[in-house]
Amino acid sequence: FVINRTVARARELSADLSFATGKRIIASPADFASLHELLPSAGMIVNTTTVGMHPDTGNTPVPDPTLFRTGQIVCDIIYTPLRTRFLREAEEQGCRTVTGLDMLAYQGARSLSLWTGQDAPVELMVEELRERLGAK
Repeated sequence: FVINRTVARARELSADLSFATGKRIIASPADFASLHELLPSAGMIVNTTTVGMHPDTGNTPVPDPTLFRTGQIVCDIIYTPLRTRFLREAEEQGCRTVTGLDMLAYQGARSLSLWTGQDAPVELMVEELRERLGAK
């Protein structure tokens, strides 16, 4: 499922993902009913919005934390703050979480490897990002 505030954009993303994966990807609006219907059964939930990013850290794209369930993987592309309300509430419900910092580091490492043909020092990159973002 792709949930988006703009249904046309959700349809576009769903079509692209369906084409790339060969899987049926369904578009849905980012409304109360869709969140309540779809999130509890999701294996992975990824926030790709800026909701919860500094300075608006009190917001979350999932306003009802009971929609999370134990065992889900919950990712947030935001890395300022490192632990968003979205991730904190997912963790409190028993989810495994991935921060935006990890995503940023691994994307950077993959890019570096593609450009140079050499393995990137992922652990060092994560450490450096944590230090620079004050997340040690």
